[in-house]
Amino acid sequence: MRLFQLIFGIVLIIQPAFGQLCLSPNKQLNVAFSVSKNGVPTYQIQHKQKPVILESSMGFELVKVEIAPVSEGGWGKHFFYRIGGDDSKFIAFWELHDT
Repeated sequence: MRLFQLIFGIVLIIQPAFGQLCLSPNKQLNVAFSVSKNGVPTYQIQHKQKPVILESSMGFELVKVEIAPVSEGGWGKHFFYRIGGDDSKFIAFWELHDT
């Protein structure tokens, strides 16, 4: 689970608003990360285009969502998740939207 949390954190930095598909070098294994409409981070895994793990939540607890204007125009959502039920560990990501 820690590996998925690490990969998910990296994906959030690279592609915060749209989700991400990660492929193995031989393209037989893929891991898809996304965020559901209600803000829950999810993943799914396929091997040779067959489901290994169906869409599952990452196990983060949504704590707070902030919505604010963005200086370049538009607006953004900032999501804060508690990790592992520990009040000292959080992960955050954002969605940016045009006006």
